[in-house]
Amino acid sequence: MKTERKWLAEEDENKGHTAIAKIVEENRVLLSMNKALMDNDQFGILVTDLDGTVMEFNRTAENLLGKKADHVLGSYIGNIQEIGQYVVEALTAEKRFEKIHVFVGRKLEQASLVDTFPLYDEDSRLVGAFAQLHDITEVCRVHERFNYLTNYDELTGIPNRKFLESILAEWMGEDARYQDKGGLTVVHLGLDRFKVVNDTLGYADGNDVLKKIVQRLQSSLKTHELIARVGGDEFIIVAPYADAWENEQIGERLHTLFNEPFMIKGYEFHMTASMGIALYPDDASTPEDLLFKAEVAKSYAERNGKNQFVLYTKRLDFDSHERILLEASFRKAMDLNELVLHYQPKIDMKTGLISGIEALVRWQHPEKGLISPTEFIPLAEELGLISRLDEWVLREACEQNKRWQEMGFTPMSVAVNLSSSQFMSHKLIRLVETILKETGLEAEYLELEITETMAMNVNYAIPTLKRLNALGVQISLDDFGTGYSSMNYLTKFAIDSLKIDRSFIWNIEKGESDSIIVSTMIRMAHGLGLKVIAEGVEDTKQLQFLNEHGCDEVQGFIFSKPVPAEEIESQFLATLNG
Repeated sequence: MKTERKWLAEEDENKGHTAIAKIVEENRVLLSMNKALMDNDQFGILVTDLDGTVMEFNRTAENLLGKKADHVLGSYIGNIQEIGQYVVEALTAEKRFEKIHVFVGRKLEQASLVDTFPLYDEDSRLVGAFAQLHDITEVCRVHERFNYLTNYDELTGIPNRKFLESILAEWMGEDARYQDKGGLTVVHLGLDRFKVVNDTLGYADGNDVLKKIVQRLQSSLKTHELIARVGGDEFIIVAPYADAWENEQIGERLHTLFNEPFMIKGYEFHMTASMGIALYPDDASTPEDLLFKAEVAKSYAERNGKNQFVLYTKRLDFDSHERILLEASFRKAMDLNELVLHYQPKIDMKTGLISGIEALVRWQHPEKGLISPTEFIPLAEELGLISRLDEWVLREACEQNKRWQEMGFTPMSVAVNLSSSQFMSHKLIRLVETILKETGLEAEYLELEITETMAMNVNYAIPTLKRLNALGVQISLDDFGTGYSSMNYLTKFAIDSLKIDRSFIWNIEKGESDSIIVSTMIRMAHGLGLKVIAEGVEDTKQLQFLNEHGCDEVQGFIFSKPVPAEEIESQFLATLNG
């Protein structure tokens, strides 16, 4: 009897295996899983019997799970930690699972989608379970990368505008949690003249500057404060719980971060920033409006001297509206001939007579009167009109100088300031050649002024200056002392003169250090065979100091502010013709 029961049990077991094999084969047919598919690279396939014993385990399953078929076949499915629980539930509770996201592999570094479901025989009796794994590792990486780029700045790794706006919306939600705790402060920080950095150093070094700035900003953040990049050289800092008094403390803290220079390729590079500060809920009730108010304050800081922070007030909304009107007017200014050149004389220290002229652009607005270039040149850059403006100034200055010569006045050079974008343009040499030819002005009577900052990209500056020098034009290094010229490179620049920045001249009488600096600059320049020009001279003491130390030329209000061409003719040029 015992033998018969054992035989029957074995027969039932054989029948069970036969049934499972049949079901597996049928499901293979139904799922188009032949032997080739079982071993292909698309899906990992597992099949168990009713007890959870693994009966099928293909090569792709081996690769995904990091387990050999020899070790898995015949073992309990529950021992496969990553997917076992789902297969067990398919067997015990007859559940179906679709597209379950799991991490598999020896180090759980691969992502996979798992489908698992019960297997039944022709009488609808449960006989096993089937599981399929689909490798989605690369898809997940792409998705993660997309999510990262959607919410974070790729260059600096800090949140971007989208992430910032979502966080502000959360912080300014219906519970208004920050209203009773001092609100939120938003600081819109824009780097001053960062375009010059890109134009002179190139975008790669410019990006390094941005990274260093972000590192310095991050190092200053307090608990719960957030920084985001919202533009090429613009950032937002959010500080919770701040009140009106703390707003100024935040502005001062961020402002001092720019006191120390940034080191770039051995140069000490000084950066400044303009900041606008707005407070929630005092100034705005939505994220969009709060960010806008901070930007309005930042723009005001930029237009009024830069390198400062400004707290938002309602008065600034009017100024912002005026700014929009000014932009619209400037777009038409060139076509309506509203731009004019004024000229400031350079005076020879030995003779006391005019020895050269600097051309300076002004905007003669029909309603607002004469507008300073500090207001409209940034507009020209923002509106993409700077190249057109630069060319007009260069051509007009050359034409005017040629007219003076034709009127019989003693020939002398007219100086034109090159913008950074103009200096870095591959069209510069051809443009200068063309304008000289078309105006008939000889090259020796044109002087081009560049700043030290422009010359920082020495690999570009040296050959460009040599080509300009070869044309016969004069080259002056403007704002000398405020930039970062290496003395080694200074000797290689094809320049004719140095212009000492007005900030040193103004402080000659106030401190011994500036007096020493100016006298040293003059001696050094003369040692290099360069002419020295001092700008911004306003009183006789400054003039006397410069004369005693051998400065060659001066310009400033002590002689004349920039004036129209007619006044240069009557007040200065006529004296040479006596």
